[in-house]
Amino acid sequence: PAEFQQPLPRAQVDAPARPRRSPLIFVAAAVIVLLILIGAGGFAFIKFKGTNTGATNPSGGGSDLPVPMHEVARYWIEVETKDRDAAIRAGDTVSMQSGESFKFHFSPNESGYLYIVGPGLNNAPTTFLTYYANQPKFAAGVNSVASGRDFVFPADSADKSNWITLDRTSGTDEFTFVFSPAPLTSPAFFAAPSQHQLTPAEINEWETFQAQARSAPSTTEAVKGGASPQTAVKMPQNGAENASVVFRVRIEHK
Repeated sequence: PAEFQQPLPRAQVDAPARPRRSPLIFVAAAVIVLLILIGAGGFAFIKFKGTNTGATNPSGGGSDLPVPMHEVARYWIEVETKDRDAAIRAGDTVSMQSGESFKFHFSPNESGYLYIVGPGLNNAPTTFLTYYANQPKFAAGVNSVASGRDFVFPADSADKSNWITLDRTSGTDEFTFVFSPAPLTSPAFFAAPSQHQLTPAEINEWETFQAQARSAPSTTEAVKGGASPQTAVKMPQNGAENASVVFRVRIEHK
């Protein structure tokens, strides 16, 4: 009989080893994903920034932030009236009656010089207050104003009759104030006696001066608190040092 033969053991076949992936592949993939996220975030920020700028500043250039302002002076008007409660008035425009008389009150935060140009005879532009009074014999610097002091124009006289009187024709009279830390010699009529009606050439010079002053425009704001009404005059904090302040006071009368 054939001998019982045990089956030969099967040869063991080892499975081929899987190649190991380099860790550099994962690092590179992470870097790519990170760059994609950064790029998308940057694009979204730029898009938002552009949209936000357009909404707050439609004109394009310039900063979106408002320019800080600081107060340089206050003014008010005193009306010659028996009703003392209505004597002091303030605001960008003041309402009065034709033929009424008044004085200007001006109080600066720093000492300087005040000039006033307004409607004179036949509403012609006329100097009301300059470095000299309307007579050359008067001392220079009659328009000098001191910090924190109430400057009254016209100045009180002995008989209390020194006032500015509106004409009898209804309308709006506009007075332009110029406040400067130092005396002004240009336009030349600032250094001449007051009560001078401007010539056509001087009117052109005056208009040029005002146009230059608009590069740092002033603003006025009614002051509601306090014992009496006043108007604050403000200028940009980034304005040129020792720049003149130009503002207007309008009086409506009928």
